[in-house]
Amino acid sequence: MKFALPWALGIAGAASIVAVLLHLIATHRPQAVVLPTARFVPEGAARAASRTTRPTDRRLLALRVLALLLLGAAIAGPRLTNGRTALVRVFVADASRAAQSDVRDSVRALWRAGDAVVWFDSSARAAADSADRGPRNGADAPAPTDVRGRLSAGIISAHQHRRARLARADSVELVIVSPFLREEMDAAVAPLAARWAGRVRVVRSQPSPSPQRAVRTIGSEPNANDSAAARSGTTVVVWPNAGGSAGGSAGPVAPALADAVWARDVTVVAPLVRLPAAHAGAIVARWRDGMPAASETPLGAGCLRRVSIGVPPTGDLPLQPSFIALQKILESPCGGHREVASDSTVHVLAHPWPARGVSTDEAPVPRPPVASTLTLFALALAALLLEQVMRARAGGVR
Repeated sequence: MKFALPWALGIAGAASIVAVLLHLIATHRPQAVVLPTARFVPEGAARAASRTTRPTDRRLLALRVLALLLLGAAIAGPRLTNGRTALVRVFVADASRAAQSDVRDSVRALWRAGDAVVWFDSSARAAADSADRGPRNGADAPAPTDVRGRLSAGIISAHQHRRARLARADSVELVIVSPFLREEMDAAVAPLAARWAGRVRVVRSQPSPSPQRAVRTIGSEPNANDSAAARSGTTVVVWPNAGGSAGGSAGPVAPALADAVWARDVTVVAPLVRLPAAHAGAIVARWRDGMPAASETPLGAGCLRRVSIGVPPTGDLPLQPSFIALQKILESPCGGHREVASDSTVHVLAHPWPARGVSTDEAPVPRPPVASTLTLFALALAALLLEQVMRARAGGVR
């Protein structure tokens, strides 16, 4: 049992002690003795006070102490806990290629018995929910992976674990431990974090360094040597020339028209040629209408990246800074450069309480039964009324 105002119990206990001490001061009627001068004494009840080692009027004392304790308990606001704790945590820990061992160290340092841990890379999986096999001893830490992470998958899994934790806790905190790379952040991350009905904390770890992999750019369809190089870890970029087909010897594919293409935070607006290509896998760049402009397909330890952005043979487009930045992205190693998200993007995820107007779409969790304050007040009032009746029957104020 817990009390909202435990100091009220202390005051009630102190008042009960004072009541007991007052009852140790007994009042009694002195022995009557007839004196000649008694006619000069005004008529009235004569009483004298004396100290005693045993309290008098024990029934009245019991009622008064009971009333004081009931009043103190009502003001203190007791409630039955039924084994509930004030706070538990659900960890969303990064286990993708972006994470290092400090993610596991952070989880082990913050984890307590009863907390849940969700590890995520491209998907999410929950750790064993056990007090003796938790992250503190590293029993459930996943093996390192070379998979691109997806933070939204981890938060979705955390929402599923939240309801189970509410059955034994008053509040559930979401703790996200990750380097927060831009490749892990999609449009669903911020709304999912805002829907968390409780506090959200972010713990930023150090990102793992980008691997040093070879990049080979070819203007025609890859041959057997290119495929073998990709399987061994090379990034093979298939980028045909604008003036020809994939083989580079046919006529123009399409005229250069004013168009726009973007990849990450780089946008190029210039006369461009849309080359035909069968895109598959992860989209690396898109045209202004959302159509794929470059895609990446894993192949062994490397990947095969197809680019359908044709550059006119004339003009200074290859010298413009925006196109140079785009070319750097398209000819980067598999998975791209591992850039961290901005601090403002990460700090938006953290909040002490859910945002206003956000519905969690969850039914209220039934709380354990609590002692009614009104009932305690009613019992205290009944004890005081009974005390008044007993005093009246005793024939005077005691």
